[in-house]
Amino acid sequence: MVREVAEAGVRRIPQLTALHPVSLEPPHLSAEQRALAVERLGDAVNRVLATEQAKAEGYGFDEMLRLFLAVRYNAFSSGLYFALAMINHGCSPNCSKFAPRKKKKARAGAATTPAKGSEIVACRDIPAGTEITVNYRCAKPAQISNP
Repeated sequence: MVREVAEAGVRRIPQLTALHPVSLEPPHLSAEQRALAVERLGDAVNRVLATEQAKAEGYGFDEMLRLFLAVRYNAFSSGLYFALAMINHGCSPNCSKFAPRKKKKARAGAATTPAKGSEIVACRDIPAGTEITVNYRCAKPAQISNP
């Protein structure tokens, strides 16, 4: 199972290349941050590199470590959204992130299933060319449901 998940993840690597950190070198990552990342994630990185898919693609340790950090730094509690990961933090954000809406039950006793994707909703008018921001430190923003 771990091998299947790792190989599926390797196929998604091209989508992760634009996410922070774009490099393991300063100014993107300090030497101390890199050493800590190797200490904490090194074993997991090596397990992924041992998969047939990773071997076939020729990924190295540093590239895979950077990708692990990109996922770690850009994921929300409800998942990793490639477009959403491009939105920066703002202490006074102009948008809010909402967890995906649950689809309504088709019949009594049926389970609800989440819709795909979170929603970003503007909190105020946003002039053209203004950066879109959300508050990363909000109390579990992904847990707020959209009515």
